[in-house]
Amino acid sequence: MKYIYLLIAVVCLSSCGIKLPAPEARVFNLDYRYLDENGIFVTESPSVSFDYKAVSSIAVEVKGGCVTRDEADRILEDNNDLYYYPTSNRNKVYVGPIVRDAYDVLIEKMREIGANGIINIRIDQDRVMNGDVYVDRITISGMAIEKW
Repeated sequence: MKYIYLLIAVVCLSSCGIKLPAPEARVFNLDYRYLDENGIFVTESPSVSFDYKAVSSIAVEVKGGCVTRDEADRILEDNNDLYYYPTSNRNKVYVGPIVRDAYDVLIEKMREIGANGIINIRIDQDRVMNGDVYVDRITISGMAIEKW
């Protein structure tokens, strides 16, 4: 009986060690120059000092997903900030969402609706359920405008 109490005490005391994280500083940068180079005016401000026509509210969502290793390597060549990690399927890897892809979808949709600017732009990154697994998501939203 003493051994059982000893065993319980050892298990309880050995599981109490919590590794505390060290301080860290991180900087995140989302570059708007790609949108500007494609003729899209961008501002985080909800107001601007020029005349414009409000076209619509707009939101774009891009999610990560699984691709073959070859596809991931091809995607990684063009995107230095992209990451991927292995899955339970040896032939597939998870690739996180790419901001440039979200920008491309945004530009295409804005051209369709006749907008050439977006005010009050907001870019969010989070993790959501997609079926049975969590995936990373990038959402871009704002007001699409026609700048005169």
